[in-house]
Amino acid sequence: MKIYHYIIPLLLPILFVVFINEYSRYKLSNGYYNKQYDLKAMNSNIPNPEKCTWTGHFNTNYCKNHHVKLLKPYFKFIDPIYFGIINFLQSTGNYMAGNILFLVILWPAIMYFLLLKIIHLRIKLRNGINH
Repeated sequence: MKIYHYIIPLLLPILFVVFINEYSRYKLSNGYYNKQYDLKAMNSNIPNPEKCTWTGHFNTNYCKNHHVKLLKPYFKFIDPIYFGIINFLQSTGNYMAGNILFLVILWPAIMYFLLLKIIHLRIKLRNGINH
C-alpha cells in the first residue's frame, strides 16, 4: 500500500478538528474564565439556553433540555452508552487521564486500524478483479 493510504486517513480528521477549533477561537473576542479548571476557556460556565457552554459538561440534563431537539426520542438508547462511558472513565480513578487514554488515544487508534484494514481489503479486491 502506498504511504498516502496511511497518512491521509490519519491526518485528515486531526486537521479538520484543529481547523474547526482554531476557526471558533478566531471568532471569539476574548476567552472566558473557567472557574472549574482555573484557566481561560473558549466557552463560559454560565448556563445559556441559546448556546452550548461548559454547563452541559457538568449538568448533562441542562444540555439535553435546552439544546437537543432531534435526538430526544433516542435518549433511551443513547443514555446507557453515554453514561456507561462516563461511569467507566470515572472508575479509572482519574477521569481526565482516562478520557485522554481511551477517547483520545485508544478509540481513534482502533478506528484508524479498522479504516486501514478496509482500505487494504478494497485495494486487494480491486486488484484481484482487474488482474
